[in-house]
Amino acid sequence: MFSKEDLKTYLDDLKYLTSIDSPTGYVEGINKIIDFFTEKAAEMGLTAIRKNYSNNPDCLLITNAVEGETIDILLLAHMDTVFEVGTAQDRPFKIVGNKAMAPGVIDDKGGALMGLYAMKHMDLTQVKVALLLNSNEEEGSKNNRVFIEEVAARSKYALTLEATRVSRASVDKRLGQATYKISFLGKPATIFNFKEGVSPIFEMAEFVRSLKMLSGNNTGSIINAVILETPAHDINSIQEEINLGLQVRFAENRFYENLESKIKQQQEKMPDNIKMNIEKISYYPCMPQSFKQRELKKMVETAGNNCGWSITWESSFGGSDGCFAALNENCIVVDGMGPLGGNFHTEDEYLDIPSVEPKCNIIVDIANQIIKQKQMLAERSSQMEKNRQLKEQRENELKEKNDAK
Repeated sequence: MFSKEDLKTYLDDLKYLTSIDSPTGYVEGINKIIDFFTEKAAEMGLTAIRKNYSNNPDCLLITNAVEGETIDILLLAHMDTVFEVGTAQDRPFKIVGNKAMAPGVIDDKGGALMGLYAMKHMDLTQVKVALLLNSNEEEGSKNNRVFIEEVAARSKYALTLEATRVSRASVDKRLGQATYKISFLGKPATIFNFKEGVSPIFEMAEFVRSLKMLSGNNTGSIINAVILETPAHDINSIQEEINLGLQVRFAENRFYENLESKIKQQQEKMPDNIKMNIEKISYYPCMPQSFKQRELKKMVETAGNNCGWSITWESSFGGSDGCFAALNENCIVVDGMGPLGGNFHTEDEYLDIPSVEPKCNIIVDIANQIIKQKQMLAERSSQMEKNRQLKEQRENELKEKNDAK
């Protein structure tokens, strides 16, 4: 199990990782982090597989499972941050009381590193584990979601190593999220030729009204629309373009499907003299609570009791890579399984140092529970086979006796 002696090495490694600038899309920084994890994986006798999708920086999969083999536990984390190049030098790693502070320390370098340390303390001869490190989670896992879904399709359980909430809760539900920039283009005009102009504002207003009606029919969904900044216009003129920012959050993926259909319908209904351009900036499906999830939640709660950390659950409005893993109904997912921390995406981002030991050991304990389950199933299967052979033997003996008569 992870011990206080491990904590010093963990913090040294975390200091190194947070000294590397790794904003989404920054290949040089992401590669340095991949090199670190690849070297550590080799020391542990694990396979490190790099994957690239649509010219993003690589993703990394560290595992003891061969290709196509079922994975018992999939650990999800990400290497990218929201901080621009130069931030790591400006705000180097420091410890203030019980807090480790640095860019990306809790979102999500601390979680990614904890996943590796958890694997160190598992009996990897008895359980199949994978640590998937994404390179563009902060921009919605564009294209890389394919890799997440592929690995989740052969995984039984998935633990997302995003931060444990400040309330000390883990996450069992996430709302889906989609963000759009929608541009409406008409024809500019002034007071002198108003009749020749085509205003896009009225079509935009009709579009927003139709989406509000859609939201009203779906409990738990939220739609927010804002006018994005545009050049100032005189009230005596018709502006050519107006840009709409649209964000939706939803409890059921079918709402997103209805939304996409509605947006397409509205685009097709636009008058010939109005052009509507749609840019989807980000998308996460929802991670719903499910009956199957109870099995994993019970394991997590048992592990928490064993490791001195009382497990509670809450839902989250934000998306994570666990949402993509949860698209496969056979992969059971819970989130917020990383160290405790907060102030994400700010200069005050921190990781709670005392949380690392119990949170890491919870993951190890879950692996041990799975090993016990597998051993019990193997023993049961072995006993059933013995019973079958014994029955067959008795039937043969009885047949021989009958034949002898």
